[in-house]
Amino acid sequence: MNGVIRGYKVKSEKDTLKRLPAQVAAYSMVFDKMTLIVTENHHDATVQIIPNWWEVLIASTASSFLPSVTVVAS
Repeated sequence: MNGVIRGYKVKSEKDTLKRLPAQVAAYSMVFDKMTLIVTENHHDATVQIIPNWWEVLIASTASSFLPSVTVVAS
């Protein structure tokens, strides 16, 4: 509709970042905008891997019932 294709990638606490560089290369060729949603344990490493045009969100559980997402880079 607006000519922009947005992609989303989730890396949970239990994921590794081993495949992330290849995923970044592939997704960057397809998507115009990209959002990476990570848990706190992956934040520092992922910002070293992804391009600066990717948005990063940190997913956490603020309480046992309410997950929250924090925008850390866009």
